[in-house]
Amino acid sequence: MQYGNGTRAQWGIKDILLGSLVAGVLFAVGVFAVAIAWVALQFAGIELPQSVLLLAVFLGEAAMIVPAWWFGPRKHGGGLAALGFRRVAIGKLLWMTALGLAIAFGFNALWSVALERLGWATQPELVPVFGQGFAGYIAALVIASGVAPLAEEVFFRGFLQAGLENRFGAWVAIIVTAVLFALVHILPGVLPPIFVLGLIFSILRFETDSLWPSIVLHAAFNALSVTAAYVIELMPQLETAWIGLLHLWG
Repeated sequence: MQYGNGTRAQWGIKDILLGSLVAGVLFAVGVFAVAIAWVALQFAGIELPQSVLLLAVFLGEAAMIVPAWWFGPRKHGGGLAALGFRRVAIGKLLWMTALGLAIAFGFNALWSVALERLGWATQPELVPVFGQGFAGYIAALVIASGVAPLAEEVFFRGFLQAGLENRFGAWVAIIVTAVLFALVHILPGVLPPIFVLGLIFSILRFETDSLWPSIVLHAAFNALSVTAAYVIELMPQLETAWIGLLHLWG
């Protein structure tokens, strides 16, 4: 793909497959290490510290940057610009973020109605993963709104999408990247909204020749979602009101 500043992403399908394999192995090793630690501590009668779980989540997300860089710019050149780290006008960045949030949350609201009718589960609760209270909220913000958007956008939009564009063209790359992005979130109940979100990220990446719009939108979406989860923890009546609204809507 030839970008506006002349930087070209040179990697292709072989690099994508190798990078994805390495990312999967790194993730599997991390999960295995945490599982071993959990079993060992269970036998010792010790509860797995929250900090260990948070560190595992942090490293699991951050590890995606390694294969993206290794099989991308490190191997083929182009530096950070080849991954999509190029300037974009602030005004354009802001209105795209606002529009993306409106579309994403609008679809999520509609999907919530569908889930309520179908009785399907959504994503796991954030609060038990990151811990309760202000400390848990900050940990969730750092990982979900800082590390995750950067790592996931570098891997999916900066590495996968750019490589797929070289072989199949823009729209195939956009759709395939969005599908893969949804599938790694595993739970069937979140696949449609995650796919739509991934589609928005991929379109922003293509339309602006920059990774920053998708990173900023991803971070903003996650930050608002995390904040909502912790506000509901403090004021559970808000969740009750939301469920009641869904029933009225339905």
